[in-house]
Amino acid sequence: MSSKTVKPCSSCGYDLQGLPLGSLCPECGETGQVLYSGAPQLSGAKDISLSQMPEHLVRRIAFCCAALFLTVALIVARFFVPAMNINVLVDVVVSILWVLSVYFITTPMLDTEAVWRGLGQRGKIRMIARWGTVASIVFAIAISVPQVNPFFLAARFFAVVSGIMSVAGMLCLFGLLSQLSQWCRDSSARRCLDTAAWGSPMIFIVVEPLRLTPISPAVVFVGELIGLAFILCGPIGMAMLMSSSLKAVGHAREYQEYLERRTQDKTQWPSPE
Repeated sequence: MSSKTVKPCSSCGYDLQGLPLGSLCPECGETGQVLYSGAPQLSGAKDISLSQMPEHLVRRIAFCCAALFLTVALIVARFFVPAMNINVLVDVVVSILWVLSVYFITTPMLDTEAVWRGLGQRGKIRMIARWGTVASIVFAIAISVPQVNPFFLAARFFAVVSGIMSVAGMLCLFGLLSQLSQWCRDSSARRCLDTAAWGSPMIFIVVEPLRLTPISPAVVFVGELIGLAFILCGPIGMAMLMSSSLKAVGHAREYQEYLERRTQDKTQWPSPE
């Protein structure tokens, strides 16, 4: 008398005996198999909502989005600080907080869904966003060098180069957050972040060359205001993303409880064969 071997899906408990390793579960659509001890739970399919991912992953993303938004709010508030002798120190501290918050959210992830959205080890946008943002510390130091300092010209050169790198990193970050918004199923946040990532560079590319033409400076000024308004869509989208990611934590917990209930039901009432 032979006993049948059962290979239950880790998500729903469905018997995966006879299916190739890594195949999707016909019951819940998850891979449902861990290839080795400690391996990440890969979804195996694309475009699964963040709220259906493991709760620890959703918590991590929500924490990073909240830290990033709070840092941006601190940067905006910094522009209203009156001129004082501690301005350089404040700017450096704020830039360090900005780099750390970007560092957290651009830490490589192993899940298939995250890799597909550019958050994997080889994600180019992720790497540009991470290392381009580091230049903001150099920019904060270089811009504070007074004109009477003998290193003023060198400081201005480093300020321009680091400023360009910081802007490139920020725009790539907006593009990366746009992918996270799609993962959270927040179309409003994605539109705002896409506007900041793609709309503002296009505006400045069109407007800035107009300075070399006889066109009125007022036209250039209006174009720059539109470009700045597009950039401000970035923080607005980040606020929406933070709210959506925090809500996804609760939804992920409910989804995991739902899968556990299904597993218990299948254990108590196995399918007749």
